Amino acid sequence: MCSSSPSMEIKKNGDKWSIVVVTLFRTTVTEFKLGEEYEEVMPAGNLKCVTVMEGDDKFVTTTKAQNGTTVTRTYEFSDDHCIITYMHAESGTIGKRYFKRTS
Repeated sequence: MCSSSPSMEIKKNGDKWSIVVVTLFRTTVTEFKLGEEYEEVMPAGNLKCVTVMEGDDKFVTTTKAQNGTTVTRTYEFSDDHCIITYMHAESGTIGKRYFKRTS
């Protein structure tokens, strides 16, 4: 396994949001408007997504794959970090990814 230090940048421009994730192997850019369906292009195929805001410090993205699988990503923000919790609806499997806030 290869060690990497991914970075994530979240921006808001008007009513449009963007999330840029940079890893050792690739950079992904996701742009969306809250509450509207959009597509994410992934190596295994395109995903249908909807992101909503819950309170002032949480995004929730619900993703449906072409095979019908549903994954929920919850982005929880604090003054010093962001934790993304992934939950595969069909199996109940949960994973977490941690990002340190730099600005």
